[in-house]
Amino acid sequence: MRAALWVVAYVLLMTLPWLVAVVSCWRCARRRRRGVAPRDVHPFFFRRSREWVREELAVTAARLDVIKAAEGVVREADDRLGSLYESPVPSSDSAVVRLAEVIVEAEHARTVTE
Repeated sequence: MRAALWVVAYVLLMTLPWLVAVVSCWRCARRRRRGVAPRDVHPFFFRRSREWVREELAVTAARLDVIKAAEGVVREADDRLGSLYESPVPSSDSAVVRLAEVIVEAEHARTVTE
């Protein structure tokens, strides 16, 4: 009987870190499902992450606006000139070239800020 108790105690002692990890993960998942913030995560972290998301959405919206403007210019040039494969390269004062320069400058500014 005493040997069996020693074996059970030894097995529990060896598996204790795993048991603690399982129970801890279960408790954290239950808290997350209930919407309770973990103790070690401060509200400051959540505020900062919301700010990052807001900044990323603003940058993405600006990029989307530039892309839509570029598409509009290309469609306009396509309607005016026909297919770009059949027409010569537009002159340097063309709206397509100016828009390409704007896009390059915007991407350069984005990479500099990052």
